[in-house]
Amino acid sequence: MHPYHNLRTWIKRFQVTNILPLFIALITSSCQNDNWHEESQQQQGYNTRGNYTAPVTIHLAANLESPTRAAFTFEGTTAAPKLQLNSTPMQGVAVIRNENTLIPPTVLPVTWQVDAAKRKLSSTLENIRMAYPQDQTPGKWYIGHIIEGTTSEDLQRINFESASQLTAANAGETKEISVPFTSNWQEFHPTVIDTMQFHFKPQGTIFRYALRNQSDSDIPVGEIILKGKDNKTLSNSFGIKGYYDLSKMGGRAEAATDFMDTWVHNDGTNDVNTDGKGNKLAKSVTMSLNGNKGIAAKPSQLSPFFPVWVMPATNVGKEMTQQTDAYTTQVFLTLPQSVDPASIPYWMKALYEKPIAEINSTSFPKNGVSYTRYINLKKPEITLKNWMANLPDNLPLYKISIPGTHDSGADHGIEWVKCQYLSIQKQLESGIRFLDIRVSLENGELELRHGSYRLGKNLERDVLAVVRNFLTENPSETVMMTIKLENQSLSIEFLDRFQHEVRNDPTIANMMAGAYHKDMTLGEVRGKMVVISRNREFSGPSGYIYTWRDNTVFDNQILFNGTPQANIHVQDVYKTGSNKKIDYVKEFIQSADQAYKDQTKVLHFGFTSNTGPLGGSWPSVQAARIDPYIVDYINQNKGLKSCGILIFNYAREDGDLTHAIVNLNPKTYTMPQ
Repeated sequence: MHPYHNLRTWIKRFQVTNILPLFIALITSSCQNDNWHEESQQQQGYNTRGNYTAPVTIHLAANLESPTRAAFTFEGTTAAPKLQLNSTPMQGVAVIRNENTLIPPTVLPVTWQVDAAKRKLSSTLENIRMAYPQDQTPGKWYIGHIIEGTTSEDLQRINFESASQLTAANAGETKEISVPFTSNWQEFHPTVIDTMQFHFKPQGTIFRYALRNQSDSDIPVGEIILKGKDNKTLSNSFGIKGYYDLSKMGGRAEAATDFMDTWVHNDGTNDVNTDGKGNKLAKSVTMSLNGNKGIAAKPSQLSPFFPVWVMPATNVGKEMTQQTDAYTTQVFLTLPQSVDPASIPYWMKALYEKPIAEINSTSFPKNGVSYTRYINLKKPEITLKNWMANLPDNLPLYKISIPGTHDSGADHGIEWVKCQYLSIQKQLESGIRFLDIRVSLENGELELRHGSYRLGKNLERDVLAVVRNFLTENPSETVMMTIKLENQSLSIEFLDRFQHEVRNDPTIANMMAGAYHKDMTLGEVRGKMVVISRNREFSGPSGYIYTWRDNTVFDNQILFNGTPQANIHVQDVYKTGSNKKIDYVKEFIQSADQAYKDQTKVLHFGFTSNTGPLGGSWPSVQAARIDPYIVDYINQNKGLKSCGILIFNYAREDGDLTHAIVNLNPKTYTMPQ
């Protein structure tokens, strides 16, 4: 292999300039043999090995023009990198070929001396002789140059490739990137010594991109991986292995404006995709950030820029110029190894499970032009309908502030019966995540009740199926509920019917969470119902409460198959004055908050519903007196972390109390140091 090393180019952020072509002046000295061009006189001495031209020494000089401003807009403004040189010699090759395609090309190594201050390159090729077979007559000779890459053993290819492991460029930081340059072809006649101008053009371009965090949270990024979209088409414009095929230069003589990139192809030997045409591409390019620690893409900020060498679709050969042959590259993120996937918000997980962007090579169609693109990291819209998407999987249920409704099915009836404005479906869509369900066996079905009043609703059809549909549409959520046998004694028929309604339909049964336990996390029950019985005589799929005491504050346990699973604290005083009830609710919230801070793992159920000291006040009247004070108490208590499960009457679609409760939960994420 004839190595020729990196073109030292550096990328500097925010300098709005562009990599420009190199202009090469070729100056040849006088020949050492005045009769070299009389090829017929020289041929007799080379009959056994082929024929050679006489040796000639070529002096090379190159000048870099000053960079000028150029940009290509993807989103917002762009800042092109600036080409810089250092004084390290650069290695390249000169290719000398004949228009007679049966004469093999001559490939010569070239070392360029660099005057970085004056932006000048110079070199000398000494004692050059071009060989041709003895039975061939040479036509016109052409010379061209390539900087960057290696030649194949048989000198039929000049190979180059980009790095598959890349690093980011921070603000103000200088980065080195290897970019191959090829010149135009110039007719070269040794008998006419003249100054010749060569125009150098980059093969590919510098494509740099940055992550723009448009969310309100840190977004951890361990690696950025660029992968081809599929194996059916040219699928990866990044990490390309390319080659210039000297065996396919054609029989025509190119004009001085034709570049070697006419026959630049994609290649690959190991980790590759193919398009079925023999064109191979590296499968992926990986950029590790800050070692294994990763970085936090900060809210409303740009990440460092990530520079990549890119091969435009128009630069991969004549047969690949149509848009259907363009490359499509998908951009993936990975989490840093130090970040637990269960610790990030649910919505953020999607950033690591599917591509965050697709980049088509038609977006950067020109060689030698520097492109910039911003990849936006967006947070989906989170409303009361899907508010649990803000929470991480590892958050224990006892730490979540959950809005719930008292007598959830009582959305109609006379004034002392009706407790809700909204249907159960509307309650769920407005943020309610706890349902208080009361049933009795009527005509072989479990009907919803409030006291002795039959509500005309069925447990399976009007509650469980509604919750199933909601969770199917909102898999980030969970719904907790308690089931109470209302105004009726337990019977075998009731038990059989209850098991039938929670187990008969597999689409409902499969959404039932298992046994509640004190360490249960949100991640365990997303997309599921946590159904607990308030009667110890029968168990819900997640267990039962051993004793639910009436009109008081009490502590108890949730059991499953007779085994205690978790402690609970309940405030269910409903026959008291409004002011006294407000005090009960405040004390309950303080208890839930303390449990959160002390991590006692006690699940809290608290009711704001009330009927007055004599039990005859309408629910709507009591809600109007009590709930506004609770809203103010929560909103004004800035140190409050949790209020447990707070259960109330007359939830609204955009209710103040629901918002106050939900807002106690974390909304943003900060990556740990």
